[in-house]
Amino acid sequence: MKFIVIGASAAGTTAAQYLREKAPKAQITVFTNENYPYYGRPRLSEFLAGEVELQHIYFHDKHWYKNNRIDLHMGTAVTKIVPENHKILAGKKTHSYDKLLLACGARARDLPIEGVHRDGVFALRSVADAVHIRQFARGRKRAVILGAGFLGIEAASALNKLKLGVILVDTADRLLPRFLDKEGARLLQDDVEGLGITVMLGEAAESIATMQNKMQKVRFQSGESVKGSLVLIAAGTVPNKEIAQSAGLVANKGVIVDKHMRTSSPDIYAAGDVAEFAGICSGIVPAALEQAKVAATNMIIEDALEYEGTVPIYTLKGLGVDLTCIGLTVPEDEGEYEVIRVEDREAGAYKKAVFQKDTLVGAILFGTRKNAVPLNTIISKKLDVSSIKDSLLDQETNLQEFVKQNEE
Repeated sequence: MKFIVIGASAAGTTAAQYLREKAPKAQITVFTNENYPYYGRPRLSEFLAGEVELQHIYFHDKHWYKNNRIDLHMGTAVTKIVPENHKILAGKKTHSYDKLLLACGARARDLPIEGVHRDGVFALRSVADAVHIRQFARGRKRAVILGAGFLGIEAASALNKLKLGVILVDTADRLLPRFLDKEGARLLQDDVEGLGITVMLGEAAESIATMQNKMQKVRFQSGESVKGSLVLIAAGTVPNKEIAQSAGLVANKGVIVDKHMRTSSPDIYAAGDVAEFAGICSGIVPAALEQAKVAATNMIIEDALEYEGTVPIYTLKGLGVDLTCIGLTVPEDEGEYEVIRVEDREAGAYKKAVFQKDTLVGAILFGTRKNAVPLNTIISKKLDVSSIKDSLLDQETNLQEFVKQNEE
């Protein structure tokens, strides 16, 4: 069997690993347009801040691929897929496959404003981006970050550690509105501003202009403006679906897959940021890993596994504060849910649990990491928590033991 994987990040490399374990004699080829082997994308902010060296964010180096007899082609973009002939074009060479996996990820989303492609305007999506930003930031004094999601906040912290003054801007009226309620967002903003980072909310960028002194001037729709030595756009991502679309595969936000991670073409599968399952492009590492396992298994044994979705879990890194958001944390209509909150203002800690009857559907942990893993398990497995609902957020409650007993 010949397997080809397009993409060498979480989904692509994990799938290649499963393929090798389950099909020891198969030919496995991985193509990536990056010049780096599999690294931890969530750790890019740490690398940007100078807290870790590049080799320390690699999950697998080039020797791992060689030792596992996986043929890795770095810096080689796949430019065409011909499903009817089971072939791809990579560089100037044609390669044939029996089964193909699209794990080509996503790219940083551009803002639809004038000046986003000027010198001094960056996105942070890859090692190459982080290297360029680090080099450009040397000797600079101020950065403007457009977008205050998890990536934007982590990038703000990283540039702050590089001794730049940072202005963090978002269109929303609070930080992380999809994940934090007003109480949690207030605590987070206090911590961000406590680092000396300026937070501007409710502002939408209209244009970016380069001044005579090479400073970037960001103008907002309100008429206000700010200046910075560099501008970082952190406005989310867009799945790299174009190559699949040009090959005739059905796509919407991403490449549409079924419960087996199969696309509209029988021998082509998709996983990770590029895959759209049940109308959702997850864009998180846990989903990429689960989808990769399902896709790889089904590429070997047809329809052997089914993907049922992944409970979203987001963790803020690099800020010096623990924040984990799991599942549905900010329901549109809280009247349909039961919500329990615990706040310790002196400690700067905040916890929230969202219940639908006796099922936990979401949790926020701010200022602590304790119980993040068992809470994720409880939500994922839809365990009945009626016996511990009132004490679920107590420090003394042993959720690991609760999970163990219920799983048994």
